Amino acid sequence: MVEPVQGEGGYIVPPDDFLPMLREVTEKYSVPLIFDEIQSGMGRTGKIWASEHYGVNPDIMCISKSVGGGIPTSMIAYRSDYDTQLPKGFHLGTYRANPVALAAGTAILNYLKNTDILERVSSKGQYIMKRLNEIQDSSRYIGEVRGKGFMIGAELVKGRKTKEPSQEMANMVKSYLYRHGVLMLTCGHFGNVMRYIAPLTIEDELIDKGLSIFEDAVKELEHIY
Repeated sequence: MVEPVQGEGGYIVPPDDFLPMLREVTEKYSVPLIFDEIQSGMGRTGKIWASEHYGVNPDIMCISKSVGGGIPTSMIAYRSDYDTQLPKGFHLGTYRANPVALAAGTAILNYLKNTDILERVSSKGQYIMKRLNEIQDSSRYIGEVRGKGFMIGAELVKGRKTKEPSQEMANMVKSYLYRHGVLMLTCGHFGNVMRYIAPLTIEDELIDKGLSIFEDAVKELEHIY
């Protein structure tokens, strides 16, 4: 069970051959391959599912969060032949199949499929990566910028030579951003990765404004940390 792009673990993008290798191994040994697309799915990386970047289909997929468009819901997708092995009445339950949540999920999936939103996420994601890489070039505290689409992480470190994680620096940046009107969450095993996970429909001017404030935060802290 894996995330095609790791979320809470630090927005880690795997090598291009990693998921295909997992698919090959799991098929060889008849092991179900389960993808957690709760954070990386629903257009976040510029594809409806992050696994599409690697041309790999899982046996089971976990889906939640964005699929409800603000209405709490979660889903499980699985191979059609798995359904024949489930007992009758398996899908029944008091809080399952909420009709409002299912209608919201259907509308959102249709929007992703029938508009150019994913193309925008891909192009704007490349723009954001470029801006963050430029900020990194002038900062000794950004060790790496990585991501796909609107799922981008900037890892803050004590120095670019050692790349030792700096949760303190991340917390200082997060506080500066908050004081200047930008909410940005941290993630990663050491709590030192600033993650860009804005709404897919965010306006261009807000993207630029947020990036400028992030750049100001890093520059100011360069002189006091």
